[in-house]
Amino acid sequence: MLKPLTHKSGQALVEFAVVFPLIIVLLFGIYEIGIALSVQQTITYAAREGARVGALTNENAQIESAISTATEFIDPDNDRITIQITPENEASRGRGDELTVLIEYDLPLIILNIISENIVLSSQAVARI
Repeated sequence: MLKPLTHKSGQALVEFAVVFPLIIVLLFGIYEIGIALSVQQTITYAAREGARVGALTNENAQIESAISTATEFIDPDNDRITIQITPENEASRGRGDELTVLIEYDLPLIILNIISENIVLSSQAVARI
């Protein structure tokens, strides 16, 4: 006579094996979103700081230096950061004109070394000289 299947010790292991990869992907996704939000906040601060320094000094070198200082935590070499200052020419900017600083950051997204994508985060700040 056959015994009823009441012993289910392997069931939990199978369920764990099915759910575990999904939990890992979810946790790494949350981690990547946290990194992206932190970088976005940093470049927003850097754009504001660059616009503030530009409004005070009207010099591109000092604007770029302020941005570089504000972003050295996320990119010490500044190889993923693009800075656009409008108007570009210092001589064409006069008192009362608007100075626009746009920063773009190429953020590599790596989820478990399976998917490797880049997303571009950007921030813009405007100040009056």
